[in-house]
Amino acid sequence: MSPFDAPLDPYLIPGTRVLKNLLGAKTHEELADYENELSAAGAVLIRENPPCAEGTVGQLCWIHSMLFKDIYPWAGELRTINMSKGDGQPFHYVERMDMGIAYCEGTLRDDKLFRGMSRNQLIERLSVNYDNFNTLHPFREGNGRTQRIFWELVLHDAGWHFDWGLVNRQINDAASITAMENLDYSKLESMFDTVVKPLDKPLLAGPDLRMLSDGEYRTQPNVSRNLTAEEYQRLDKKYLREPSNPKKTKSDNELFNSEMTE
Repeated sequence: MSPFDAPLDPYLIPGTRVLKNLLGAKTHEELADYENELSAAGAVLIRENPPCAEGTVGQLCWIHSMLFKDIYPWAGELRTINMSKGDGQPFHYVERMDMGIAYCEGTLRDDKLFRGMSRNQLIERLSVNYDNFNTLHPFREGNGRTQRIFWELVLHDAGWHFDWGLVNRQINDAASITAMENLDYSKLESMFDTVVKPLDKPLLAGPDLRMLSDGEYRTQPNVSRNLTAEEYQRLDKKYLREPSNPKKTKSDNELFNSEMTE
């Protein structure tokens, strides 16, 4: 059986590839329009009265609920299926979501939520932590927008902010895929070098998350799937590797990939 011959996805409207929703949307286009409008409104509410950054998946769940509670009945809840983005590498598996959560929260906590770091240190460690949470991908949908608000809170309390509008979705997706699949953070570091600014520097493009809709550019959807034994092993090794050196060397990356082929 192919890993993509997964059990029926309970999040989908039966007979379709459209997510069940509270708005009666029956097409991807209709649902995307609702998502963009309502999640942007939720983001405004959070930014008007931002809480202190906790750096926890609990706070990530709260943000997801604020953005999507009027769209999905499972807003703010951890996903219950294994999945990947199209035919790409799978995200962390639900059977040990606790392990992934502990790793992500622990690494960020060890980095003291970036407080007191120089800009270069911040960009290096932000890239590592951003990849950790992206690989975790705790929700069936809406992970990207939720994470951006999450990192806005973390960076604000550390004295920085994002000029998200200076990059587009294609740049973010390419950087995230390269980091997740190869432990190569160079593209993430380049992206964050473009968008991270001190709080006293004005934003040129602004924080509107709708910049993630890039015209004709379309990303692959999240899909339910089974994981192979090798994919389970790869994810285990990722979370077991001690991230003491945030700037992975070429030999580190080669070692990680060679371990997966043994």
